[in-house]
Amino acid sequence: MLITVGEVLNVTGGELLQGDPGGCFCRFIIDSRQAKGEELFFPLQGEKENGHRYIIHALNNGASGSLIEKRFLSDFYSAGFPGGKVVIVVDESLRCLQELARYHREKFSLPVIAVTGSNGKTTTKDFISSVLSIRYNVFKTEGNLNNH
Repeated sequence: MLITVGEVLNVTGGELLQGDPGGCFCRFIIDSRQAKGEELFFPLQGEKENGHRYIIHALNNGASGSLIEKRFLSDFYSAGFPGGKVVIVVDESLRCLQELARYHREKFSLPVIAVTGSNGKTTTKDFISSVLSIRYNVFKTEGNLNNH
């Protein structure tokens, strides 16, 4: 996957705080420990953790850029962000991740199978993928990062 900074700005309605507007990203990550280079980090807020605490870690680990929600921007005024990195200010990181995923998915004309329910989704997804991969090329979500 290759998505430009401009595409991210257009799809999310974000504002470029710093970085090269002509740059691009190859992956999206929500775990700062997965940063290796050319990723866009999405600092999501959960029940126990706030991904904004890990923005600097993700950027220092190699992520090319990060989103930051406007409401957390003041937390970074004194420290700043590493130079040469893209930082995009948005209203809500999770919504932006969903919008960018939809934008990317719409680039392809492929059938989609969605599994819903209160339990067994990951196992069912893996069974479906296993059976279909005998005859077709199959893409599936990794692990259980399919909450939304």
